[in-house]
Amino acid sequence: MQRNLAHQNRSLTFLFFGAALLYPVLGNLYPLFPPFLGSVYLMWRRALLGGDYMKTLLWTLYGLVFEAVWSLPFYGLLATMFLMHRFVEPRLRHTLFGHGVVEVVTVVLFNLFYLGLLLFYQAVLNHHAITWHPVFLYYLLMDLIGAVIV
Repeated sequence: MQRNLAHQNRSLTFLFFGAALLYPVLGNLYPLFPPFLGSVYLMWRRALLGGDYMKTLLWTLYGLVFEAVWSLPFYGLLATMFLMHRFVEPRLRHTLFGHGVVEVVTVVLFNLFYLGLLLFYQAVLNHHAITWHPVFLYYLLMDLIGAVIV
């Protein structure tokens, strides 16, 4: 019996969908699971530019679940994704050469912008959103490795 390829692709998408919604919860329970925010941004951007709106929705929901699980400001990650995609990344692509270099710099800048947004949120609204911990360096290193692999 021959398999239906469309059904198989849809099943695989729903499997990734479930894993992407479960991973932030596991990251909250086990701090050594890095959030891969920069890599998620790269995959979100690729899906958006490729016209694959199901995967764009998947990575958008990942960001929302991540912020909800970690009690971070809602829509901050999505705002950072949009600002990076619309304003920062086109200038990076004109300035830097080499696909891998642009992606690594994009991941570093994305993480710095998101950290800056959290610190701004903390300063303006007097809400304790984030505390510095050395595990953030591990998260950044894993995110850079994820950017190279993706």
